[in-house]
Amino acid sequence: MRLPWLRVVCVALVLAVPAAVSSCSIGQAQLCAGQCGPPFKLDVVFRHGTSVSLAGVALRRCAHEAAVVTVGAPYRSADGLLHATVGTREVGGPRTRPLLRCLDRSPPVLQAVWPD
Repeated sequence: MRLPWLRVVCVALVLAVPAAVSSCSIGQAQLCAGQCGPPFKLDVVFRHGTSVSLAGVALRRCAHEAAVVTVGAPYRSADGLLHATVGTREVGGPRTRPLLRCLDRSPPVLQAVWPD
């Protein structure tokens, strides 16, 4: 008589453990919606008509900032504007303010945003 009851308990555990694990992993994904760790990708968009060489100059001027990890090559996207990706150590915060100020002061830069 004990054996059927033990089977029911085992089956319940086998079904409950994957459900508990999957709910934990879903919670992690929601906490980390977007960028989960460095380098965080900052999308730099340049004004219409900016050349690749001028965009490169603007990026090199700001690449020395402490928050910068990587600087990608400028590329033209489907919207026709020139873009570049800058990898940073964190998203927002005091360490990225000098980088954002540098990019904001650069005439060819239209905007710099962390995409979702």
